[in-house]
Amino acid sequence: VSDDGQVVVGSYFTGNQSIPFCWKTTDSGIFGFGFGEIPGHTTKHSTAYAASADGSIIMGGNNAGIGNYQDDEAFVWDSINGIRNLQDVLEGECGLDLSGWTLTAARDVSADGLTIAGIGINPDGYTEAWIATLPEPILGDLTCDCKVDLEDIAKLSTQWQSGYVMDTLLDIANNWLYGTSP
Repeated sequence: VSDDGQVVVGSYFTGNQSIPFCWKTTDSGIFGFGFGEIPGHTTKHSTAYAASADGSIIMGGNNAGIGNYQDDEAFVWDSINGIRNLQDVLEGECGLDLSGWTLTAARDVSADGLTIAGIGINPDGYTEAWIATLPEPILGDLTCDCKVDLEDIAKLSTQWQSGYVMDTLLDIANNWLYGTSP
């Protein structure tokens, strides 16, 4: 439940599968945002565990349903990118080194979406809690490397020329979730 009680997340069952959902009092009500949409991943059960204060960022976990925690994965959802593997986002877009780790579920997120807590398998093969604290966004830092430089200008130019104008404008605001474009 969000800070103001306007957003509730969880999961519902259909047949023998669970699907994550989000319910917002300010929108048209409840919506399921699917499972198994992460390319190359098999999912039987998905649960949304937490949402940012405004419900724009949702965290959860996917399970393949075979009883092996190594196959579980933490996910992040937002309306721009949909559901994605959180570990891929943290490594690829935020530059975090998670070598040897498998993030199996994201259980909580701060109101601003910059601090995430969950559970995972550590490099020694044991279940362990983890926390990721992302830096405050820097206006104009399109490459998410905590500085504004020529690489950011190059990314802006490439996206603009490729027709990704909306993605580029979102990147300028630099919410860490909007850091990718094809």
